[in-house]
Amino acid sequence: MEDKTFDLIAKMYSEFKDFRKETNERFEGIDKKFEGIDKRFDNLEGRFDKLEGQVTRLEDYTYHNVKILHDGLKSVNEKLEVMDNKLDNISAKVEVHDLEIKALKSRDNVKAFPKVNKGRKNNFEL
Repeated sequence: MEDKTFDLIAKMYSEFKDFRKETNERFEGIDKKFEGIDKRFDNLEGRFDKLEGQVTRLEDYTYHNVKILHDGLKSVNEKLEVMDNKLDNISAKVEVHDLEIKALKSRDNVKAFPKVNKGRKNNFEL
């Protein structure tokens, strides 16, 4: 009986040893796959870091350009306002001059501006 028990224990040990070997081989395969996955994640992490740096530079560049554009627009608007005021002043002067011309034309002694005379150097010579 001892021989059968010993043979059974030896057989179980052998099967357990084979099972352990198969399990270790499978875990080694799984470990290799995880190492590959780790490398891929490390690669992705590096790529994300690179992208993050590029996005940061792009944000800085865009912010700088938007600020320049905003300042330029502000300057253009200020100049436009100045030019608009000057145009209003010129328009007011033209209106005053139109009234003065009408007043001069309505006088008895001046009926119209002198007509162009080809023999004179300018239209205001007598």
